[in-house]
Amino acid sequence: MKKKSIQKPAPARKTRPARAAKAEAPATPLIAGPLHTRRLGSALIVHLGTRPDKHCTWNCIYCQWKNAPKSTHERRQPVPDKDEILAQLADLLAKPRKPVDAIVLGGSSEPTVHPQFAELVEGLLQLRKKLGGKWLLHCISNGSALDREKVRRACDSIDRMWVKVDCATNELFRKANLPAARPISLEKHLNQIEKLKSPLIQTTFWRNAKDSELQNWSPENLLGLLNIYERLKPACVHLTTLRPSSMFSKLRPIHYENLEAFAQRVSDLGIDVEVFP
Repeated sequence: MKKKSIQKPAPARKTRPARAAKAEAPATPLIAGPLHTRRLGSALIVHLGTRPDKHCTWNCIYCQWKNAPKSTHERRQPVPDKDEILAQLADLLAKPRKPVDAIVLGGSSEPTVHPQFAELVEGLLQLRKKLGGKWLLHCISNGSALDREKVRRACDSIDRMWVKVDCATNELFRKANLPAARPISLEKHLNQIEKLKSPLIQTTFWRNAKDSELQNWSPENLLGLLNIYERLKPACVHLTTLRPSSMFSKLRPIHYENLEAFAQRVSDLGIDVEVFP
């Protein structure tokens, strides 16, 4: 299915069939890929922590990096320097290979808390111009550093700035996303997203087989999320769910048909939405 531009969103609902991601070995200790991703096509993933460590300000209960070494909020080793990242990317992009659709700041760490985040974003955009690249720059973030003006300006220059919103109540937000390193309320999180010029929202859904109060697939949370989407007016919403995994023995994915039905409710708000089961 041909993807629509989301520069000027129109009420639309798109779906993608489930496809297994096929990954090459990490190109460098900092960069993985190219990976065939469900959402972004062929992508190079830039890890802004020290792999394989997880350096994140949240500890979401469904995180695929949940068992990575070290605490989620400690930086016991220096983070990679922007010049090192740019040099490695320039070398990779200069090699003959299949076209890359996306460069993604994400992976095992929260991108916006990197001390050179703004400078790295500027360098990546300059690198694309220099190489004549056609790829889009994505950032997948929990928005931890959006209270910093310099970071927000950098986020506004990124082609696709994805911010996580899974929960519609502060209680569930605190329990499920576990923003431990930089304590924050849901309301403050939403206020910070509102300061972005064109935010995109990523929501991951799950059921909990043993604790119904620790799941976000509930009538109350779904209604609350619709209200949040209407408030934030994102250019696009991506709805995702978990992949079956032994890491999440209590957590269950949401069936495609159910995601589709909720996507229709989002589309009815006049918001562009895509489903990735």
